Amino acid sequence: MWHPPQCMDTGEQLRLQILRQTAEQKFIEPLKTHGWTARIAREVAADSGYLVIEAERGGMTHKVALMYASATRNEVYRQLATETEHIYLNSEPYKLESYAHGISTPVSVADDFFDLLLKWNADTQETVAAQPPAKEITPVANENLVIQSDDPIQGIWIRLRQLQSVTLARKTVQKRLVAAKLAESDSAATKAEGLAFAVRNAADYFKLRDDQGVSQRVLNLYYGTLSFAFAEMLAHPAGPATLGEIEEVTKQGHGLYTIDGPTEGLDKLVVGVIASGFFPRWMAFHGKDVAALPTKKPRSHADLEKLPSTMYVTIEQLFARIPDIGDLFVDILSGKGLARCRASSSVRFQSLPIGTVRAVFPHTARPASFA
Repeated sequence: MWHPPQCMDTGEQLRLQILRQTAEQKFIEPLKTHGWTARIAREVAADSGYLVIEAERGGMTHKVALMYASATRNEVYRQLATETEHIYLNSEPYKLESYAHGISTPVSVADDFFDLLLKWNADTQETVAAQPPAKEITPVANENLVIQSDDPIQGIWIRLRQLQSVTLARKTVQKRLVAAKLAESDSAATKAEGLAFAVRNAADYFKLRDDQGVSQRVLNLYYGTLSFAFAEMLAHPAGPATLGEIEEVTKQGHGLYTIDGPTEGLDKLVVGVIASGFFPRWMAFHGKDVAALPTKKPRSHADLEKLPSTMYVTIEQLFARIPDIGDLFVDILSGKGLARCRASSSVRFQSLPIGTVRAVFPHTARPASFA
Protein backbone atom coordinates (compact mmCIF):
# COMPACT_ATOMS: atom_id res chain seq x y z
CA MET A 1 0.00 0.00 0.00
CA TRP A 2 1.23 3.47 -0.89
CA HIS A 3 2.13 5.71 2.06
CA PRO A 4 2.30 9.53 1.85
CA PRO A 5 5.59 11.26 2.62
CA GLN A 6 6.06 12.38 6.21
CA CYS A 7 7.58 15.80 5.51
CA MET A 8 4.51 17.93 4.90
CA ASP A 9 3.47 21.25 6.35
CA THR A 10 0.32 21.64 8.43
CA GLY A 11 -1.71 22.98 5.50
CA GLU A 12 -0.85 20.01 3.28
CA GLN A 13 -1.68 17.52 6.03
CA LEU A 14 -4.99 19.25 6.68
CA ARG A 15 -5.98 19.26 3.00
CA LEU A 16 -5.13 15.57 2.61
CA GLN A 17 -7.11 14.76 5.75
CA ILE A 18 -10.15 16.57 4.33
CA LEU A 19 -9.75 14.73 1.02
CA ARG A 20 -9.52 11.36 2.79
CA GLN A 21 -12.72 12.09 4.68
CA THR A 22 -14.53 13.11 1.50
CA ALA A 23 -13.19 10.04 -0.33
CA GLU A 24 -14.40 7.74 2.44
CA GLN A 25 -17.87 9.30 2.73
CA LYS A 26 -18.69 10.05 -0.91
CA PHE A 27 -16.72 7.44 -2.85
CA ILE A 28 -15.42 4.41 -0.93
CA GLU A 29 -18.44 3.78 1.33
CA PRO A 30 -20.99 4.00 -1.54
CA LEU A 31 -18.75 1.77 -3.68
CA LYS A 32 -18.48 -0.88 -0.96
CA THR A 33 -22.23 -0.75 -0.40
CA HIS A 34 -22.71 -1.64 -4.07
CA GLY A 35 -20.27 -4.55 -3.92
CA TRP A 36 -17.13 -2.83 -5.18
CA THR A 37 -13.65 -3.16 -3.72
CA ALA A 38 -12.37 0.39 -3.33
CA ARG A 39 -9.25 2.06 -2.00
CA ILE A 40 -7.16 5.22 -2.23
CA ALA A 41 -4.47 4.23 -4.71
CA ARG A 42 -2.39 7.37 -4.54
CA GLU A 43 -2.13 10.61 -2.51
CA VAL A 44 -0.34 13.76 -3.62
CA ALA A 45 0.04 16.71 -1.27
CA ALA A 46 1.48 19.18 -3.80
CA ASP A 47 -0.68 21.48 -5.95
CA SER A 48 -3.38 21.83 -3.27
CA GLY A 49 -3.53 18.05 -3.00
CA TYR A 50 -5.40 15.26 -4.80
CA LEU A 51 -6.23 11.56 -4.50
CA VAL A 52 -6.60 8.77 -7.03
CA ILE A 53 -9.35 6.34 -6.05
CA GLU A 54 -9.47 2.84 -7.53
CA ALA A 55 -12.51 0.54 -7.63
CA GLU A 56 -12.88 -3.06 -8.86
CA ARG A 57 -15.88 -5.34 -9.38
CA GLY A 58 -16.58 -8.23 -11.69
CA GLY A 59 -13.15 -8.07 -13.30
CA MET A 60 -13.52 -4.37 -14.20
CA THR A 61 -11.32 -1.65 -12.70
CA HIS A 62 -12.02 2.06 -12.67
CA LYS A 63 -10.06 5.05 -11.42
CA VAL A 64 -11.22 8.56 -10.58
CA ALA A 65 -9.39 11.56 -9.13
CA LEU A 66 -10.47 13.77 -6.24
CA MET A 67 -8.87 17.24 -6.20
CA TYR A 68 -8.98 19.63 -3.27
CA ALA A 69 -9.59 22.74 -5.39
CA SER A 70 -10.22 23.59 -9.03
CA ALA A 71 -7.51 26.30 -8.96
CA THR A 72 -4.77 23.77 -9.72
CA ARG A 73 -2.08 23.80 -12.42
CA ASN A 74 -3.21 22.66 -15.86
CA GLU A 75 -0.37 20.11 -15.92
CA VAL A 76 -2.01 18.28 -13.02
CA TYR A 77 -5.33 18.12 -14.88
CA ARG A 78 -3.57 16.75 -17.96
CA GLN A 79 -1.75 14.10 -15.94
CA LEU A 80 -4.91 12.95 -14.16
CA ALA A 81 -6.80 12.91 -17.45
CA THR A 82 -4.44 10.22 -18.74
CA GLU A 83 -4.91 7.87 -15.77
CA THR A 84 -8.50 8.44 -14.61
CA GLU A 85 -11.88 8.57 -16.30
CA HIS A 86 -13.35 11.37 -14.21
CA ILE A 87 -11.91 14.20 -12.10
CA TYR A 88 -13.93 15.31 -9.09
CA LEU A 89 -13.55 18.51 -7.07
CA ASN A 90 -13.95 18.80 -3.31
CA SER A 91 -15.29 22.35 -3.65
CA GLU A 92 -17.28 24.39 -6.10
CA PRO A 93 -15.43 24.97 -9.42
CA TYR A 94 -13.66 28.28 -9.90
CA LYS A 95 -12.57 29.43 -13.41
CA LEU A 96 -12.54 25.80 -14.47
CA GLU A 97 -12.25 26.66 -18.14
CA SER A 98 -8.91 28.35 -17.42
CA TYR A 99 -7.35 25.66 -15.23
CA ALA A 100 -8.71 22.53 -16.97
CA HIS A 101 -8.41 23.59 -20.60
CA GLY A 102 -7.24 21.10 -23.18
CA ILE A 103 -8.62 17.91 -21.57
CA SER A 104 -11.62 15.80 -22.53
CA THR A 105 -11.97 13.99 -19.19
CA PRO A 106 -15.12 15.15 -17.36
CA VAL A 107 -14.62 17.44 -14.34
CA SER A 108 -17.37 17.97 -11.76
CA VAL A 109 -17.99 18.21 -7.99
CA ALA A 110 -17.70 15.19 -5.68
CA ASP A 111 -21.46 15.06 -5.08
CA ASP A 112 -21.91 13.99 -8.72
CA PHE A 113 -20.07 10.66 -8.24
CA PHE A 114 -23.23 8.63 -7.61
CA ASP A 115 -24.31 9.10 -11.24
CA LEU A 116 -21.06 7.52 -12.44
CA LEU A 117 -21.40 4.72 -9.87
CA LEU A 118 -24.81 3.80 -11.31
CA LYS A 119 -23.25 3.58 -14.77
CA TRP A 120 -20.47 1.34 -13.46
CA ASN A 121 -23.05 -0.88 -11.78
CA ALA A 122 -24.97 -1.25 -15.05
CA ASP A 123 -21.77 -2.07 -16.97
CA THR A 124 -20.83 -4.88 -14.55
CA GLN A 125 -24.31 -6.22 -13.86
CA GLU A 126 -23.92 -9.30 -16.08
CA THR A 127 -20.46 -10.20 -14.82
CA VAL A 128 -21.23 -9.97 -11.12
CA ALA A 129 -22.73 -12.94 -9.35
CA ALA A 130 -25.82 -12.48 -7.26
CA GLN A 131 -24.93 -10.35 -4.29
CA PRO A 132 -26.58 -10.34 -0.86
CA PRO A 133 -28.89 -7.39 -0.26
CA ALA A 134 -27.00 -4.23 0.54
CA LYS A 135 -27.15 -3.36 4.19
CA GLU A 136 -29.24 -0.39 5.15
CA ILE A 137 -27.20 2.76 5.67
CA THR A 138 -28.04 4.82 8.74
CA PRO A 139 -26.72 8.39 8.43
CA VAL A 140 -24.60 9.43 11.39
CA ALA A 141 -24.25 13.14 12.06
CA ASN A 142 -20.79 14.35 12.99
CA GLU A 143 -20.59 16.14 16.33
CA ASN A 144 -18.33 18.75 14.75
CA LEU A 145 -19.07 19.64 11.14
CA VAL A 146 -16.49 21.29 8.89
CA ILE A 147 -18.26 23.34 6.22
CA GLN A 148 -16.15 23.30 3.07
CA SER A 149 -17.28 26.29 1.05
CA ASP A 150 -16.07 29.60 -0.31
CA ASP A 151 -18.97 31.14 1.63
CA PRO A 152 -19.21 29.19 4.92
CA ILE A 153 -21.68 31.69 6.44
CA GLN A 154 -24.17 30.74 3.73
CA GLY A 155 -23.63 27.07 4.56
CA ILE A 156 -24.34 27.79 8.23
CA TRP A 157 -27.56 29.64 7.37
CA ILE A 158 -28.76 26.78 5.17
CA ARG A 159 -28.50 24.44 8.16
CA LEU A 160 -30.06 26.91 10.59
CA ARG A 161 -33.02 27.57 8.30
CA GLN A 162 -33.91 23.88 8.43
CA LEU A 163 -34.95 24.49 12.02
CA GLN A 164 -37.62 26.93 10.83
CA SER A 165 -39.66 23.82 10.07
CA VAL A 166 -41.49 22.56 13.17
CA THR A 167 -41.08 18.98 11.91
CA LEU A 168 -37.28 19.27 11.56
CA ALA A 169 -37.05 21.21 14.82
CA ARG A 170 -38.86 18.38 16.59
CA LYS A 171 -36.37 15.85 15.16
CA THR A 172 -33.55 17.94 16.63
CA VAL A 173 -35.26 18.06 20.02
CA GLN A 174 -35.89 14.30 19.93
CA LYS A 175 -32.26 13.51 19.07
CA ARG A 176 -31.07 15.57 22.01
CA LEU A 177 -33.52 13.91 24.37
CA VAL A 178 -32.26 10.50 23.23
CA ALA A 179 -28.62 11.60 23.63
CA ALA A 180 -29.43 12.77 27.17
CA LYS A 181 -31.18 9.42 27.83
CA LEU A 182 -34.45 11.17 28.60
CA ALA A 183 -37.88 9.93 27.58
CA GLU A 184 -39.77 12.04 25.07
CA SER A 185 -42.65 13.92 26.63
CA ASP A 186 -45.34 16.34 25.50
CA SER A 187 -42.77 19.12 25.90
CA ALA A 188 -40.98 17.93 22.72
CA ALA A 189 -43.81 19.37 20.63
CA THR A 190 -43.90 22.72 22.43
CA LYS A 191 -40.10 22.94 22.41
CA ALA A 192 -40.09 22.34 18.64
CA GLU A 193 -42.74 25.00 18.02
CA GLY A 194 -40.80 27.53 20.08
CA LEU A 195 -37.48 26.56 18.48
CA ALA A 196 -38.84 26.99 14.95
CA PHE A 197 -40.41 30.35 15.84
CA ALA A 198 -37.19 31.63 17.46
CA VAL A 199 -35.03 30.62 14.48
CA ARG A 200 -37.47 32.28 12.06
CA ASN A 201 -37.31 35.46 14.13
CA ALA A 202 -33.50 35.36 14.21
CA ALA A 203 -33.30 34.87 10.43
CA ASP A 204 -35.62 37.83 9.85
CA TYR A 205 -33.62 40.09 12.16
CA PHE A 206 -30.34 39.16 10.45
CA LYS A 207 -31.66 40.19 7.01
CA LEU A 208 -29.91 43.55 6.96
CA ARG A 209 -30.76 46.04 4.23
CA ASP A 210 -28.47 48.64 2.71
CA ASP A 211 -30.96 51.40 3.44
CA GLN A 212 -30.90 50.72 7.19
CA GLY A 213 -28.99 53.13 9.40
CA VAL A 214 -26.27 51.98 11.75
CA SER A 215 -28.53 52.13 14.82
CA GLN A 216 -31.23 50.03 13.16
CA ARG A 217 -28.70 47.44 11.95
CA VAL A 218 -27.16 47.11 15.43
CA LEU A 219 -30.63 46.79 16.98
CA ASN A 220 -31.64 44.09 14.49
CA LEU A 221 -28.46 42.10 15.15
CA TYR A 222 -29.02 42.38 18.91
CA TYR A 223 -32.58 41.04 18.73
CA GLY A 224 -31.50 38.38 16.24
CA THR A 225 -28.83 37.20 18.68
CA LEU A 226 -31.42 37.24 21.46
CA SER A 227 -33.68 34.98 19.37
CA PHE A 228 -30.80 32.56 18.84
CA ALA A 229 -30.29 32.44 22.62
CA PHE A 230 -34.00 31.54 22.98
CA ALA A 231 -33.53 28.78 20.38
CA GLU A 232 -30.43 27.44 22.15
CA MET A 233 -32.30 27.07 25.42
CA LEU A 234 -35.37 25.49 23.84
CA ALA A 235 -33.27 22.94 21.93
CA HIS A 236 -31.58 21.66 25.09
CA PRO A 237 -33.23 18.80 27.02
CA ALA A 238 -32.80 20.70 30.32
CA GLY A 239 -34.09 23.95 28.85
CA PRO A 240 -37.57 25.48 29.10
CA ALA A 241 -40.51 23.54 27.71
CA THR A 242 -42.16 26.48 25.93
CA LEU A 243 -41.20 29.78 24.40
CA GLY A 244 -43.72 31.40 26.73
CA GLU A 245 -41.52 30.58 29.75
CA ILE A 246 -38.67 32.57 28.23
CA GLU A 247 -40.90 35.47 27.19
CA GLU A 248 -42.19 35.65 30.76
CA VAL A 249 -38.61 36.17 31.97
CA THR A 250 -37.98 38.94 29.41
CA LYS A 251 -40.86 40.94 30.92
CA GLN A 252 -38.37 41.74 33.70
CA GLY A 253 -36.02 43.21 31.07
CA HIS A 254 -32.95 41.92 29.32
CA GLY A 255 -30.80 41.96 32.45
CA LEU A 256 -28.20 44.41 31.09
CA TYR A 257 -27.34 48.05 31.75
CA THR A 258 -24.96 50.65 30.36
CA ILE A 259 -23.21 53.66 31.89
CA ASP A 260 -21.50 56.36 29.85
CA GLY A 261 -17.73 56.55 30.21
CA PRO A 262 -16.00 59.31 32.18
CA THR A 263 -14.89 60.81 28.86
CA GLU A 264 -16.36 60.93 25.38
CA GLY A 265 -15.82 57.85 23.29
CA LEU A 266 -17.55 54.52 22.81
CA ASP A 267 -14.56 52.56 24.15
CA LYS A 268 -15.20 53.66 27.76
CA LEU A 269 -18.91 52.82 27.73
CA VAL A 270 -19.60 50.35 30.56
CA VAL A 271 -21.84 47.29 30.14
CA GLY A 272 -22.97 45.28 33.14
CA VAL A 273 -25.39 42.56 34.26
CA ILE A 274 -28.04 42.64 36.98
CA ALA A 275 -29.79 39.76 38.73
CA SER A 276 -33.20 40.13 37.04
CA GLY A 277 -34.16 39.69 33.39
CA PHE A 278 -33.14 37.35 30.61
CA PHE A 279 -29.33 37.55 30.54
CA PRO A 280 -28.72 36.28 34.11
CA ARG A 281 -31.20 33.47 33.47
CA TRP A 282 -29.25 32.55 30.32
CA MET A 283 -26.03 32.58 32.37
CA ALA A 284 -27.61 30.30 34.98
CA PHE A 285 -28.75 27.99 32.17
CA HIS A 286 -25.06 27.58 31.26
CA GLY A 287 -24.18 26.75 34.85
CA LYS A 288 -22.70 30.14 35.74
CA ASP A 289 -22.94 31.48 39.29
CA VAL A 290 -25.26 34.51 39.32
CA ALA A 291 -25.69 34.85 43.09
CA ALA A 292 -23.32 37.83 43.32
CA LEU A 293 -25.00 39.89 40.58
CA PRO A 294 -26.37 43.24 41.79
CA THR A 295 -30.13 43.48 42.20
CA LYS A 296 -30.21 47.20 41.31
CA LYS A 297 -28.81 48.93 38.25
CA PRO A 298 -25.81 51.14 39.03
CA ARG A 299 -26.49 54.69 37.86
CA SER A 300 -23.01 56.21 37.99
CA HIS A 301 -19.33 55.40 38.21
CA ALA A 302 -19.56 55.96 41.94
CA ASP A 303 -22.04 53.08 42.08
CA LEU A 304 -19.69 50.92 40.02
CA GLU A 305 -16.89 51.41 42.52
CA LYS A 306 -18.99 49.55 45.08
CA LEU A 307 -19.14 46.45 42.84
CA PRO A 308 -16.44 43.85 42.07
CA SER A 309 -14.69 44.61 38.77
CA THR A 310 -15.90 41.25 37.41
CA MET A 311 -19.50 42.52 37.41
CA TYR A 312 -19.05 44.89 34.44
CA VAL A 313 -16.83 45.51 31.44
CA THR A 314 -16.02 48.38 29.06
CA ILE A 315 -16.78 48.16 25.36
CA GLU A 316 -13.02 48.20 24.73
CA GLN A 317 -12.51 45.17 26.99
CA LEU A 318 -15.55 43.43 25.54
CA PHE A 319 -14.31 43.67 21.95
CA ALA A 320 -10.80 42.65 22.98
CA ARG A 321 -12.24 39.29 24.07
CA ILE A 322 -13.35 38.38 20.54
CA PRO A 323 -10.64 36.08 19.09
CA ASP A 324 -11.38 37.05 15.49
CA ILE A 325 -10.44 40.69 16.04
CA GLY A 326 -7.97 40.31 18.89
CA ASP A 327 -5.07 40.84 16.47
CA LEU A 328 -6.58 44.20 15.45
CA PHE A 329 -6.27 45.39 19.04
CA VAL A 330 -2.63 44.36 19.06
CA ASP A 331 -2.05 46.32 15.83
CA ILE A 332 -4.04 49.42 16.76
CA LEU A 333 -3.44 49.81 20.48
CA SER A 334 0.00 50.45 21.89
CA GLY A 335 1.63 51.54 25.11
CA LYS A 336 -0.79 52.15 27.95
CA GLY A 337 -3.85 51.29 25.88
CA LEU A 338 -2.56 47.84 25.00
CA ALA A 339 -1.25 47.24 28.52
CA ARG A 340 -4.63 48.22 29.95
CA CYS A 341 -6.44 45.71 27.73
CA ARG A 342 -3.95 42.94 28.44
CA ALA A 343 -4.27 43.51 32.17
CA SER A 344 -8.07 43.62 32.28
CA SER A 345 -9.28 40.35 33.84
CA SER A 346 -9.28 37.50 31.29
CA VAL A 347 -8.71 39.41 28.05
CA ARG A 348 -6.97 37.20 25.49
CA PHE A 349 -5.40 38.26 22.22
CA GLN A 350 -5.49 35.48 19.67
CA SER A 351 -4.46 35.85 16.04
CA LEU A 352 -6.22 33.38 13.73
CA PRO A 353 -4.14 32.29 10.70
CA ILE A 354 -5.85 32.77 7.36
CA GLY A 355 -6.60 29.63 5.38
CA THR A 356 -6.87 27.16 8.26
CA VAL A 357 -9.89 25.18 9.37
CA ARG A 358 -11.05 26.04 12.86
CA ALA A 359 -12.92 23.30 14.72
CA VAL A 360 -15.68 24.71 16.90
CA PHE A 361 -16.23 22.52 19.90
CA PRO A 362 -19.64 22.45 21.63
CA HIS A 363 -20.10 23.74 25.16
CA THR A 364 -19.28 20.90 27.53
CA ALA A 365 -20.88 22.20 30.71
CA ARG A 366 -24.31 20.83 31.49
CA PRO A 367 -26.77 23.76 31.74
CA ALA A 368 -28.65 24.21 34.95
CA SER A 369 -32.39 23.66 34.96
CA PHE A 370 -34.43 26.57 33.68
CA ALA A 371 -37.01 26.19 36.40
